[in-house]
Amino acid sequence: MNKILIFLLSFMLLSTPQEIFKDNFLSDVDKAYSEYTVITNYTNETYSLHIVKGIINNQATYGVSFFNIRAGDYNLFFEIDGIEYKVKPDGRGDYRLIGIKWRNYEQVKIKIYSKDGNLQSPAHLTVLDKFDKSTFVGDIIGQDEGKTLVSLERVDSVLNFDAFAMVTLAIIGVCALVIAIFAITKKGMFSKEVRKESVFDFKEFINQQTTTPQNNDDWIEVVPEVEEVQNDSQESPKEVYEKAPRYVDDEISSIDVKKHLQDAGFVVDYSLVGDEEKNLIMLELMHLKNEGKISNDVYLEEIYKLWKK
Repeated sequence: MNKILIFLLSFMLLSTPQEIFKDNFLSDVDKAYSEYTVITNYTNETYSLHIVKGIINNQATYGVSFFNIRAGDYNLFFEIDGIEYKVKPDGRGDYRLIGIKWRNYEQVKIKIYSKDGNLQSPAHLTVLDKFDKSTFVGDIIGQDEGKTLVSLERVDSVLNFDAFAMVTLAIIGVCALVIAIFAITKKGMFSKEVRKESVFDFKEFINQQTTTPQNNDDWIEVVPEVEEVQNDSQESPKEVYEKAPRYVDDEISSIDVKKHLQDAGFVVDYSLVGDEEKNLIMLELMHLKNEGKISNDVYLEEIYKLWKK
């Protein structure tokens, strides 16, 4: 028993991180693919690259494993028709693509960049060519459990989105800074004088309305019209007068205003009412006036009672 434990510990100590990474990759490949062939098995002092070719989810594709000896030293890119694509690495900066989602690509080139942006010129295979699944015969038969394929993402679209996000955040930051400056200096919309100018003063409005003289004459004298009656006796002309109509505003209110407000849930003792509820009462009175249920005189009188101190 002790010999077995010593053997297992020795084996674990001999296994390097890149070998463990490769073994996990090939184990996942064997589960996912129906058949496959390992076409690249490359390791040097800086990174290791392993590529498989085969059938997964009844599709012909490739799997790629890329491991950095030192975390984050190199980045993996893919070139298709002169356009670069990328996939997201793991937290250490390594790549394990069990299967690439092949979108009618004729050829995919693997490109390896250092973290400084220098393109490497490796001696191993870097070109993945399209192949026909019907004629492919793999060296290894897999378990054919399937796997979600990884989509390649265009590098320029990622850069454009990042630039747009940065510009948007910059604009938001500038606007927030301007608002903060105005708030601190009490200028613009934060100035008390500006806010007073834009506030409607109900009390001043009511005082103006109540001081305006009202004409309560019910009758208007009409210039007499003279009718000339032509008859045999030649009677003298008669003067004709017409009754002038009353103004609509002088009509008596058709409802009890106080009772209507009470039924609507308002407090009619205005001395107990706050400004917010007074505004609601005023809107209700304006609604009654517009519907013709109260006259303009009744409306102004009630508004005066509402806002007087």
